[in-house]
Amino acid sequence: VTNPNDLKALSNSIEGLTLEAEEEIKNLPIGTALVTGVVDMPLFVNLRPRKTKHGGHAIDILEEIDKDKFFDGIKEFEKKDLVPIIKPKVTKKDLHLMSEKKIKEINTFLIPAVKVICEWRGKDFGILVELKKGSIVRNLEEKETLIVPNLNGLNKDELIVLEAALRMETFDMDTLKKVCSSVSTFKTSVGALKRKKFFKKDGENMVLNENLDLVKKPDKFASFSKINYTSISYDKKLEPTLLIEEVKNRLNRFVNVKDHKECFIVYYDVKHEN
Repeated sequence: VTNPNDLKALSNSIEGLTLEAEEEIKNLPIGTALVTGVVDMPLFVNLRPRKTKHGGHAIDILEEIDKDKFFDGIKEFEKKDLVPIIKPKVTKKDLHLMSEKKIKEINTFLIPAVKVICEWRGKDFGILVELKKGSIVRNLEEKETLIVPNLNGLNKDELIVLEAALRMETFDMDTLKKVCSSVSTFKTSVGALKRKKFFKKDGENMVLNENLDLVKKPDKFASFSKINYTSISYDKKLEPTLLIEEVKNRLNRFVNVKDHKECFIVYYDVKHEN
């Protein structure tokens, strides 16, 4: 041992090592060892060559098994596709046990999805979006979803009216019109926002559609489901109808999109007997 850092580490770990002994370590010849813990002071001892035979030997694993079966198994494993999936906690067996009606069959569908890594007000979180309808999946068990609002399709006046409504939450048309006095196309803009399902009637007042909660507090829709790469048997793998970039562009209007991970959501389609 000649490296100064190694010597320092040794001297710090060996109790009673003197400066002279520390210097001697650098000059230890082959066959000499420093033994500590036997007495108060470290001992320098000479080691003789081994006289006993080496008893251990490596086992040839392939001698113990059927080689053909072993390599066939490897080839079979390599053929299996590992799919990035998010599975519900409830299994097929659980569905059979919980169902009040007798289940005829359960088909397994793989729904294309993307987990978008977002940042909002200094917080990082993932939002899980299925790529068939563009819905945020909030709860796999309850199949609770929410369409990602598409703010990209709104013109300038519609955005002004919508931003004012987001600040008010519940509003009547007269109040909203006063707030949006600069919008010359107010009535047309409100009509467009209703058609595009941003607004809806609530008695005498108007309220925001539920999916606009995503704009106000996106972290409420964070997904904590983990993506696992595994081999899975399924009945049908659905094709996406939405591009990942489209989903990211929609989310980018109210959060900072940092990354994304493609995956499939496992969906069990239950059919009961008549």
